[in-house]
Amino acid sequence: MPSPSIDTLRLLLIQARNTAEMEHQEQECFLERCRVRREQLRLVNVAKSPLTNAALDGVDAVLIGGAGEYSALDDTPWMPDLLDLVRQAAARRLPTFGSCWGHQIIARAFGGTLVYDPGRAELGCGTVSRTASTTSGSCRPKKTSSAS
Repeated sequence: MPSPSIDTLRLLLIQARNTAEMEHQEQECFLERCRVRREQLRLVNVAKSPLTNAALDGVDAVLIGGAGEYSALDDTPWMPDLLDLVRQAAARRLPTFGSCWGHQIIARAFGGTLVYDPGRAELGCGTVSRTASTTSGSCRPKKTSSAS
């Protein structure tokens, strides 16, 4: 099956926002940076709406935004469903991108250790570039086989 073009991509944006202003601002940032149209985004705000694995149906990739009012260490009522959805996205081989809080959620979903360390906290933007290992278009690790 061929990869969808940018014009036909369907993206799930998962947010955890309590204020409409921040929710909208984050959506606009993803629209601008992903260079997609609003109708290409399926929006789910876990702080306001229940989350089910059906949210993954019909999407080509998953984006998980930031969450100024929540920590990835929090055990909110919706956290188990969110962590399960991230694992289900991987099982379906859906590309998944986490921004700030989002990448911490991905780490937590797969057993990573999160540490609250305000002395080393970072705030702001940085540049992300492809490395030589990703120029082939895939960031997936290569499978290795072991001799029996």
